[in-house]
Amino acid sequence: MKPTKTRLYARVSHEEQKKFGFSIENQLDKLRIYAEENNMLIIDEYVDEGYSAGTTKRPELQRMLNEVQKNEIIIFTRLDRFSRNVLDANEMVKMFNQKNISIKAIEEDDIDTSTADGMFMFNLKVSLAQRELAKGSERINTVFEYKVKKGQPITGNMPFGYTIEEKTDGTKEVIKDKEVKHIVEDMFDHFLKYHSIRKTMNYINDKYGLDRKYAGMNRIFRTEMYCGRFRDNENYCEPYISPETFEKIREIVKTNIRVRKTQHIYLFTGLTRCYVCGGTMVGCCRIKPDKSYYYYRCNKRSQSCACSNATYISEIMLENYLVQNLDRLIDDYIVEASIKLDKTPKPQIDIKAITDEMDRLKKMFRKGHMDEKEYDYEYGLLEEKLKEAEKELPEETDISNLEAFVNSGWKEVYQSLKKEDKRALFRSIIKEIRFDKDNNIYVDFL
Repeated sequence: MKPTKTRLYARVSHEEQKKFGFSIENQLDKLRIYAEENNMLIIDEYVDEGYSAGTTKRPELQRMLNEVQKNEIIIFTRLDRFSRNVLDANEMVKMFNQKNISIKAIEEDDIDTSTADGMFMFNLKVSLAQRELAKGSERINTVFEYKVKKGQPITGNMPFGYTIEEKTDGTKEVIKDKEVKHIVEDMFDHFLKYHSIRKTMNYINDKYGLDRKYAGMNRIFRTEMYCGRFRDNENYCEPYISPETFEKIREIVKTNIRVRKTQHIYLFTGLTRCYVCGGTMVGCCRIKPDKSYYYYRCNKRSQSCACSNATYISEIMLENYLVQNLDRLIDDYIVEASIKLDKTPKPQIDIKAITDEMDRLKKMFRKGHMDEKEYDYEYGLLEEKLKEAEKELPEETDISNLEAFVNSGWKEVYQSLKKEDKRALFRSIIKEIRFDKDNNIYVDFL
């Protein structure tokens, strides 16, 4: 009898390998023996190691789906090696039926997709496998939530500046990495001064002999763990910066545009906005024999003509306007912020009473007057109440930085500053600059 052409498929996830000791070689040995005993000619073997069955985005599975031919059979040990997703499994079976391709789980006799009963059992078992996979994910998420609540790491990969330390009781916690702590602190200080990811990257690399990339630096300034937060735990680890500073940095990062390296320094790159599309305006330079002239134009217009705004905004015009009017604009902004705060309704929930009760619970727990389970439950309820109360708080505008700027006497030294220091000065207080069709200027502050 002519042998049946067959393809062998084996799969194991990292978790299954670690937890249950599932082996790829063990699966392949069983499949090879089965093929030999059942007069099958092995065309190829496909192995996905470290991939979940909950998705078809497995490289070897995809290769097999592209290479399998009519009248062939695909064999695997058990159905959960092949798929744990009902929709994906049925899509593959539909494609197999069109080509008269069979699938066989050699350790499960009732899987035969060519019959109605076999198809029913196929769907039933895939559904059960999918349910078990979902339950496993739920269990993992529950464990992760508990660990995060206790300030414990859920992965071995820590952001730059943090490391994992094992305590005497065997649990682990996230702490600052003493080896690079000073570098991270210097990094944040430099960025807060100059508001430039690329400039900070170059500074850190040159000073400490590192090779940090732009994308990595960008990610650092967007990672909330640096202010001590992680997921729902506001006090997950020791912070490098305050939550308020982190929010300020996030706003600054939004104004940074990754552009190719250039010898030109633009004072307002990332700050100016197009009045037509609301997009960012980019710097451009016209070089003449006597002088270089700097302008800003809509980025969408310059890249793809997706915006109708063809206006060029002169940098020197904008700079002169801000030097002459910045103090007045800040004063107006402070007055408006104060009026807005006065008109905001006060919260109905007493936040101080909640925080006092939380402090009382902590003292009771430390003195052993309540067990950990009761403490976690009561404290969790208060945390929820506190979150609701904080939602009702009026959004306060921190004007201390602006007041300090106005009183700093900045105009006296402005003209003596280098252009990159002038840029840092404007970035330290300005969130964005907008123009209308008549080139009127509007400034929003950090």
